[in-house]
Amino acid sequence: MDADDHPKRTSKAQARRAVRLVLFALGAGSVGFWAYGKYIVKKEPLGGPCTWDMHCAKEAPRCMRESGDEAGVCSRSCDLGADCAEGVLCVSVELDERDERGVPLKGGYCVPRALIDKKKGKTAHEAGAPDDGLLAVPQVPGQLEGEMTVKSGGRELTVWIKGSLTRNIGSDKPRIVVDTGTARVFVIDDEKKTFSAHSADPQAKNVTFEKKGEKEVVAGVPCETFLVHGPKWTVEGCAAYRGGFAEPRIGVPISPWQRELAARGAVPLRASLKEGKDSTIDGLPFTVVSVIEKPMAAALFAIPKGYKNLAQKR
Repeated sequence: MDADDHPKRTSKAQARRAVRLVLFALGAGSVGFWAYGKYIVKKEPLGGPCTWDMHCAKEAPRCMRESGDEAGVCSRSCDLGADCAEGVLCVSVELDERDERGVPLKGGYCVPRALIDKKKGKTAHEAGAPDDGLLAVPQVPGQLEGEMTVKSGGRELTVWIKGSLTRNIGSDKPRIVVDTGTARVFVIDDEKKTFSAHSADPQAKNVTFEKKGEKEVVAGVPCETFLVHGPKWTVEGCAAYRGGFAEPRIGVPISPWQRELAARGAVPLRASLKEGKDSTIDGLPFTVVSVIEKPMAAALFAIPKGYKNLAQKR
């Protein structure tokens, strides 16, 4: 019996040693990976490229990626409406976590403006918009949709709004649609099945946004107070983070204060010149008189396939 037992005890001892070696190797590998990620891997700042969280610096510890196939950007949580840094905006991002109903939670995270603009162009292409038009009709949960009447710069007008798009109302011809996200005006002739696009970007410099955070209700719509500072002026007002607004006009740039709000997905509900004066800003004082919220058909804003772009080279 002793002779038979000895090989078994040796086998058990060898197994225990093998297990210890595996555990040691795993532990050493984990420590090595931790040290590699903490001390060796180059750390990117806020807005820098990344693949995993370990590629990001402490001030921007989360690598935000749209999918596993795409590179991400180093980010951090933030308050919606506030700038994270120059050229980096705080936007609403759907998180992996879910509430008790299984609905994905949302939070504010810092994203470079260049990436936002690139994403808008990609979304438009995937939605089937013409490559030369790039007019994507937004379908964002909670966006402001309906008929809105405003007093702007001493005159009153009524527009249709669908998130970041506004257009002249009813049967007015041609259809004039403003994409506040890309600062472009589209003139659409449905009878001739043609369209043209015009830039409405004010190219304003040294314009900054300040979120005050006080709550108000204007025309039945909740909003938060803000300040937009220009080189020689400051605009004060209240906005709802549900899209964007610009008056549908041809050949007139979007006012810099409206463009700054639109870049943050904000619809102004009231605004006035707090201090200073500048010929590059208009539409003040601005007040939303009424909002009739209702679903707006995408066809009211879209450019159908097959419409000819008048800007194309013949």
